[in-house]
Amino acid sequence: MRKLALLLLLPLLNLAAAAAPAVRTALTFAPGFLTQQKSVAYAVAAEFEAYEAPALGLNFGGRVSLRSDLYGFIAQSPAASLAQNYQALVGLSFQFGELAGLVPFAGFQPGFGLAAPRGGSGALYLYPVLSPVFGLHYFFAGGIHLTFSVRYVFGEFNYRDTGSVYLSEARGALGLGFHW
Repeated sequence: MRKLALLLLLPLLNLAAAAAPAVRTALTFAPGFLTQQKSVAYAVAAEFEAYEAPALGLNFGGRVSLRSDLYGFIAQSPAASLAQNYQALVGLSFQFGELAGLVPFAGFQPGFGLAAPRGGSGALYLYPVLSPVFGLHYFFAGGIHLTFSVRYVFGEFNYRDTGSVYLSEARGALGLGFHW
């Protein structure tokens, strides 16, 4: 009975979010699991998404957007072998439509990372990353939204002084954002 009542109230909370936003930003908490190291890493992420940018001559028609994500490493489990890890990703995202403010999406983002292995010289090493991303935005009144996503980040660096370090990671993110 409670679920039915919540489903009936959901559209009422969404009165001001009928039109797709032109720009969306969010700050998320993004824990991940480093698959080869079998350890957990915690990051804070900033998201920026442009559905249209008339000043740049971009109009994606509301379904496709240009999305960028920045990740900053904040903590890890004791078994992890990284002292620092940061990533920047830019790519396209496709929105599947809206139902009561819920907008599922899928995207693909190439990018790069900067990482320093634990116990090393402290130098940051540059490495390429690729990431498919899937998620859900919930737009509601007042230009505020919730965002949830899951992604797999493929990444590895291989330098003479570090050897091969496999940094692929399954990551989730949950956060709060603004849109206009």
